Amino acid sequence: MTHSPSDQLSELYRRSAEAKTLELSRKVLPEDAEDLVSRAFERLSERFSSGRTIENGEALLNVTLSALLKNHYRDKARLRQKEIPVGLTYELDAIAEGEGIAHLDEVDYDDYEFRQEFDSAIRDLHDEERDAFILTELRGLSQIEAGEVLGVSHQTIMRRADRARASIGKELART
Repeated sequence: MTHSPSDQLSELYRRSAEAKTLELSRKVLPEDAEDLVSRAFERLSERFSSGRTIENGEALLNVTLSALLKNHYRDKARLRQKEIPVGLTYELDAIAEGEGIAHLDEVDYDDYEFRQEFDSAIRDLHDEERDAFILTELRGLSQIEAGEVLGVSHQTIMRRADRARASIGKELART
């Protein structure tokens, strides 16, 4: 019995969406993984809206997700290069590379050991969470301004900064 493309996509979604989201969440933030999977199924739906049958749905889904993930990384890199001021790019990259945040004048540390633990906790964050935290907490940008710099909504900045604060708090509480 031949199934319609709509039925085939529904079955593919039922079988694969959760596993693909989980797989992608190892590479990007969970909400970005959900968005990528959703967009992949939207593209597949558009492609097969004419009624053509789907030959190998799983392979097509993988290729579509791969292209979307590549675009996601490219867009993220482009945003960092174009929209973030050069000094800020240095600050974000310096932390990611383990150089610490000593060059940020507005951060005052009295305790060298605490500073090392704090720097380490920031480095351990996902890139997106770290960027949101640095922009809002260390640079003093509003959530709206940080969202404009990073190309996301202020609600996304709020969630990322909240997760960053929680992660940093947990990390510092362990020491």
